[in-house]
Amino acid sequence: LYILTYADIVSVDKKLYNNNPSFMLKELYLASLSALKHTDLVKDSVRANSKIEAIKKDDKFRLLSSKLQKNILNLESYLIYVKYPKDKILDIITLSAYVNTYDYSIKLSDDKISIEIIRVQELNLGYLLGKLSYLNIINMNIYKLYADMKYFSITFLWDREYDKDYIHDVVHNSFDMTKRVTIQRPKLLEDNIIIDCDHTDDLASFNLVAKDEQGLFAYIAMIFDKYGVEIQSAKIFTQKNRIRDMLLIEKNGSFCPNKEKILKEIIWRDNV
Repeated sequence: LYILTYADIVSVDKKLYNNNPSFMLKELYLASLSALKHTDLVKDSVRANSKIEAIKKDDKFRLLSSKLQKNILNLESYLIYVKYPKDKILDIITLSAYVNTYDYSIKLSDDKISIEIIRVQELNLGYLLGKLSYLNIINMNIYKLYADMKYFSITFLWDREYDKDYIHDVVHNSFDMTKRVTIQRPKLLEDNIIIDCDHTDDLASFNLVAKDEQGLFAYIAMIFDKYGVEIQSAKIFTQKNRIRDMLLIEKNGSFCPNKEKILKEIIWRDNV
């Protein structure tokens, strides 16, 4: 297509193929190569755009301020459009407009407990998950919304009496970045982890498939906190004692430059 487009232009007039169309055609060519390399991202992008179009037509969306409308249509973690129905997205962003530091809710249903957090203030995720590591994570989703606003949804398997005060204290204390918790190092092997620092132009990916261990992601989150790694979006899923993590991480931060150091602290060594 690149060659045919070039041939079509110069067949009309060689002078038409100057710096401007040359630059645009090259950009399109490189973007196409990236899309062909990551067909799963293209599918997600199509689904996200479809959800955005549905949101635009929603009556609740039309009643919002122009600023909120702009935020809803330009969320940084596009996977949130893929994950949630439009009503849920509208609720999250509408609530975020009233958040100055952080807001959270805790919900119980049958044998599960879910914590939802919307925050501007930095969250000590390693501490939060470490203090609750006696619970099994069923799934966790993290999405960067806009500016410094981020959304967390964490669901645990709940098999004991609900200690409401303890859970609330843990969440409150998790906004103190000086808090530390001791977490046993999980037995993760090099084959369990795939890192791609060229996932997209702006994002690196961290994929993990391994046997679930108590405090496994809490330990990873603690290491990420240590190096100031900014997770743009995360999808954590546990089933049949296996954990599947997919994290998208901003490339303009400290993840890729410190990739080897981070892996050294995460990967299990018998002599550690």
